Amino acid sequence: MGNTYGSNLALAFIKKKFLLDDIMAAKTVKNHWHYGWGIRKWLWPKMLIYNVSGFDAVEIQLKNGKTYRIGTDEPEKLEQTIIASIKY
Repeated sequence: MGNTYGSNLALAFIKKKFLLDDIMAAKTVKNHWHYGWGIRKWLWPKMLIYNVSGFDAVEIQLKNGKTYRIGTDEPEKLEQTIIASIKY
């Protein structure tokens, strides 16, 4: 199995993993207040949001066209780590 980036929310029973080979891009973003917290599916813009608190996040675009936002207290560090991992 390839390298993965994983995200655990709250009580660690909700997990999402991304294969690094599937990630096309990552960027630091601010979530709007109305996106809320928890796992949210938005139709416009079309994406899944995994957020525990705050508004800082990293938006991950996969090669299959899907978009995810992962909430984090250190968005720049997470973005740099993902970008460094997906560049060969």
